[in-house]
Amino acid sequence: MHTVISKYCTGCKLCLPPCPVDCIELEKNAYFESICKTSSAEEIHSLKKEFAEFSRNNKKQREIRLKKISQEKQKSFEEKKRELLNH
Repeated sequence: MHTVISKYCTGCKLCLPPCPVDCIELEKNAYFESICKTSSAEEIHSLKKEFAEFSRNNKKQREIRLKKISQEKQKSFEEKKRELLNH
């Protein structure tokens, strides 16, 4: 089971497309809203940029991991196929 880390959620929706089971529902983030009440507009903008970059990096890492898994599965399939055809 996966969860969105609410501490890093700004509501940018970058987590929606990579979600493999389409189970994320956006709700108001009380943690982020409380920070916004005590921060300047410049600080909020900076936080949003930082959190968005964090999300993009996580997405990239996930894509790399999934590609590696896919390649490993394909390699295993090809090896099994060769074994079956050679017997």
